[in-house]
Amino acid sequence: MGKFDGFEQEKRGPWKNGNYNGCIVPEYETTGNFAAIHKTEDKPSQDGKSRNLKLCVTVVDGNLTKSMSYFVNYRPDVLSDERIAEIRKLMVQYKGQQKWPDADAQRDFLTLTRFHELERAGIPVELNGSGLDVGKMVGQTAKFKVNTQRKNADGKIETVPGGLLSDKNTTDEEKSKWFNGISGIAGPAE
Repeated sequence: MGKFDGFEQEKRGPWKNGNYNGCIVPEYETTGNFAAIHKTEDKPSQDGKSRNLKLCVTVVDGNLTKSMSYFVNYRPDVLSDERIAEIRKLMVQYKGQQKWPDADAQRDFLTLTRFHELERAGIPVELNGSGLDVGKMVGQTAKFKVNTQRKNADGKIETVPGGLLSDKNTTDEEKSKWFNGISGIAGPAE
């Protein structure tokens, strides 16, 4: 028996899909091949036409914790009273339609639903200059929707279909590329 037997690193895979209590933190660090420091921030997008809100979140399951990020891309004018009123009218007009004829309006509608989730959970969504005041978000708790995700062929992140999660033919190699991600806010923390 070796001196350090029993100190093997626990192999941890994706958590089960579900809602987990979590707290927005200023930053967290990842290790390994893609080591980085992730920060809670709101900054202009690469092309400057929109903004990217990134919330660093530590979620809890019993004694286990996991750090991950939640993203919202938005155009600042979506937060104006005029645009919100306009989207409310269009919600009635396009009710039940999968795809709106006005793609920009539908994008703003989806953004507002994400901001509504944050607000409903008690996380303040307030402008501070040209972006959102992330300082007021740090330290806030909520129940976060966590699910298993992967990169699709286009390099975009998607939720792994439920049937694939339980498919016995899914290879370990495929599963090794899966990770947990936050897909939304379920409500206030419990």
